[in-house]
Amino acid sequence: MSGGLPVNPVLLIDDDEGWLKSLPILLKRKVGITNLITCNDPEAVMPILASRAVSIVLLDFTMPRMMGDQVLTNIKNEYPDIPVILLTGSDQVDVAVRCMQRGAFDYFVKTYDTGRILSGILRAIRLHEVMHENRLLNSGFLNDTGPQHGEAFAGLWTRSFRMLRIFRYLEAVAGSS
Repeated sequence: MSGGLPVNPVLLIDDDEGWLKSLPILLKRKVGITNLITCNDPEAVMPILASRAVSIVLLDFTMPRMMGDQVLTNIKNEYPDIPVILLTGSDQVDVAVRCMQRGAFDYFVKTYDTGRILSGILRAIRLHEVMHENRLLNSGFLNDTGPQHGEAFAGLWTRSFRMLRIFRYLEAVAGSS
């Protein structure tokens, strides 16, 4: 991860207030993630995603008013590139298979052995960042125009096509580690 934190926040959705309070503490202490949004209402998820970019979604499966697999389907229909990790209190293979078929990045049972959950979260964040960097590289480096933010290169004068491509490349990788 760039700088130890995901660029965009992690969205944590769970109706259990205890989990909403304890998981952010665990993420901060164990892996340095402090950029989080917590939500206890599954119906508020889509408006949150419409208002800002997120790195990943951590989603409880069993919630009132709307089950996690329905929220997962809604997210994947509108935002297919966002990794969604489902978390549940019960180990049900059929539910896990159904969620993976609907596009879940991973599926974990909430346990005291948090190592697997944390490594899955880090893996999802890294994948999302790599995909984002790849899109930036494709849109910037492979584009035949000059830099999008010319002010960053205002002190450099060139008409060289090669230099303009280098400027685009620099813009594309500037946010990466």
